[in-house]
Amino acid sequence: MKGVRVVARLEELTKGAVVCGLFGDRRLRIVDVDWHGSAAITLTYTDELTGRPGQELLYRDDEPRLSVEQAGRAWSMDGDAPGLVSVRGSGGRPARDSGVLRGPRKR
Repeated sequence: MKGVRVVARLEELTKGAVVCGLFGDRRLRIVDVDWHGSAAITLTYTDELTGRPGQELLYRDDEPRLSVEQAGRAWSMDGDAPGLVSVRGSGGRPARDSGVLRGPRKR
C-alpha cells in the first residue's frame, strides 16, 4: 500500500534493512546495530542517495517516525563460522585416513 506508513520497532532495524524517517524520506541502509540495554541502539548506516556513512543513537521514543522499507536479516550463514571445515584429499575427494574426523588412534 503506497502512502501508508508502518511504524518500525527498534527490533526491526537489522543489518541490511532500508529505513526511512530518520532524516525525512531519505533511505538509509543499515550496516550495524549495537544495543544499549533494551531501549536504545546505535544505528550505523549508509545513505543510499549519497553513499555517506553515519551513526545515530535511537531510543524507543524515535520509533513513531521510523519505517522499514526493506527488511534485513537478523543473522546470516556466510560460511565464516569457526570450526566448520571440509577435509579433502587429492583430487577433491574426501580424505580417507586423515585421522581428523575419527579422533585419536589407540596404540
